[in-house]
Amino acid sequence: MSTSVVICCHNSETRIAATLQALSKCETRSAVEVILVDNGSTDNTASIATSAWEMVGKPFSLRVVTEPQLGQAYARRTGVFNAKHDIIVFCDDDNCLAPDYLMIVVDALSDPKVGAVSGQADPIFEGPVPSFVYSHGYWLAIGIQALSTQDVTESRKFLWGAGLAVRRTDLCTIYRCTSFPILTGRSGTLSAASGDDNELCWAITLLGRRLVYDERLYLRHFMPKERLQIGYLRSRAADAGKTVAWDEKIQRFTAGLNTISQRGRLKSAISSAIRWLRHLNWPNERNFHASMFLAACDWKGPMSDVERRLYIAFQWFRSAAATPSVPKA
Repeated sequence: MSTSVVICCHNSETRIAATLQALSKCETRSAVEVILVDNGSTDNTASIATSAWEMVGKPFSLRVVTEPQLGQAYARRTGVFNAKHDIIVFCDDDNCLAPDYLMIVVDALSDPKVGAVSGQADPIFEGPVPSFVYSHGYWLAIGIQALSTQDVTESRKFLWGAGLAVRRTDLCTIYRCTSFPILTGRSGTLSAASGDDNELCWAITLLGRRLVYDERLYLRHFMPKERLQIGYLRSRAADAGKTVAWDEKIQRFTAGLNTISQRGRLKSAISSAIRWLRHLNWPNERNFHASMFLAACDWKGPMSDVERRLYIAFQWFRSAAATPSVPKA
């Protein structure tokens, strides 16, 4: 299987050279391309990346594409749609992949049951290491994600987005959904809606795939001094708390959907209509669209067309009801 490495960048001119240098040393037995997504940068990220890649000899093809809408989730989606190969590896602009990383992900995803795989991250700190890192480093996506190589679909339920490897066909199915992504991820100076990697992993499991932590996968994750502040850690925890609130509702919705998937088309349509009507009183737009996620996915089975059409109908009625009426003169 061939591999596309997607690097999402926002004002990454001080970090991207090290990331590309490490990537140039990666070994591979199949075709590899690098997609660098410039996500609204106002610095010289693209030109510096191109120069750095030329200096390391351009071992793989490198393409720079742009995504003006700020948000790592949007940048990832653009990278996936521009990629050409079988496997997508999301490499952050502050990650340095180990030389055998790309070969290991190909091996891990050779199992058709595995939908996503990720590994461990060794931190590189800029400045003194505060004590909270030793107890809460997982908020910064550093360290290990399990004690050994194992399926974490039911236990941990997600994998870090840094170094995450997924099949492109699955990602295209997910990103074609009109209500995805809900969480935007890091977006420059804007407040980050964290949990976008959690949301992506959740979507992968809905496709019937498994999440696997592979201890063979190793990368280095650069930690700038700005992230080594207790305020930054608290903001991450606060965002994650908001994510949990709607994630529990999503899980209940998914359980119900899995149940009705075993029924016929008519019963599926009735059950879907009742379930969605109950969700229309959710307090905000994000939660509503979260519950609608599966409708736009390309599902197999007798219920997929029914689910999709109901979703479109409910969206139309909801938007029509929200349109303010024009008072008569």
